[in-house]
Amino acid sequence: TIKIVDDGKGKLSVAEESTTLTAPNATVETAEFNNTYKPEPIEIDFIYNVNKILEGRDIKAGEFEFELYDLNGETPELLQTKTNEAPKVDGKAGIDFDPVTFELGGTYKFKIVEKNNGVKAVDYSDAEYIYTVEIVDNGKAKLTVDSIKCTLDGVEKTAHFTNVYRHTDIEIAKTQAVNDGTATKLKTEAKAGDIITYFLTVTNNGNVPAYNLEIADKVPAGLEVVKDSITADGVLSDDGTIKWTLDKLDGQ
Repeated sequence: TIKIVDDGKGKLSVAEESTTLTAPNATVETAEFNNTYKPEPIEIDFIYNVNKILEGRDIKAGEFEFELYDLNGETPELLQTKTNEAPKVDGKAGIDFDPVTFELGGTYKFKIVEKNNGVKAVDYSDAEYIYTVEIVDNGKAKLTVDSIKCTLDGVEKTAHFTNVYRHTDIEIAKTQAVNDGTATKLKTEAKAGDIITYFLTVTNNGNVPAYNLEIADKVPAGLEVVKDSITADGVLSDDGTIKWTLDKLDGQ
């Protein structure tokens, strides 16, 4: 507001001056204009080529769970939980996370981990993969991806979660030799009076020890066991069955 005074002698002067601006429902003393800069958000599918591997048996679709956390706040925030897909030809199962929306430029960090959902006889992976995403703002309301990096313990790697199925896998191989000949699995001819020696080889092809095994083999009809020829503490019963007991058999 400006008040002009005429002194009657042809001279004008400012008698009063004040700044008072009127805004809706308010009166302000100083003019102020506030703008907000907001670039267009972008969605980025930055978690890719993540695989699940299960050693010891085939993996099933949807069998294991994985979590994506946002690490950009004071505490990690769970964003997504996903399960593995059906295994591919190579036995690996993919894990597909949804894209993440970014609204501002900057450096963002995320992590993916496997959730222990209690599948029996499985040792779970404790790997934590950290994703660092660099978003660039060009100043014209456009965001772009500058870089994406996945690391494990500070080393850049592709995310793979490997679990181990704990199991035993007992295999028994039987061979025979005639009169100290070469042992073979093939049928072998023998005549009366020949000495036939049988060999039983027991193997645990699993990845954990097997305990309290009982191995049994029956003496073929028409044969008699040579006295004191049974090894490894085998016991011959009246029905012609030989039994062995193994307290522990280590896996591979």
